[in-house]
Amino acid sequence: MNSYVMRWSRNKYKRLRGRRKAHAQWEMVVKLRPRFFEHWAWVNWVPIVW
Repeated sequence: MNSYVMRWSRNKYKRLRGRRKAHAQWEMVVKLRPRFFEHWAWVNWVPIVW
């Protein structure tokens, strides 16, 4: 699920097209809102293959 959200955000926002920028943004969002999505209670990381 996280990889789908990451792919969606990379396609929607031009500034997140790069992998490093997208991953940095992801880390910030997870730290600011750890319960943003229900499934983050179990998994809040993104697999390397996205």
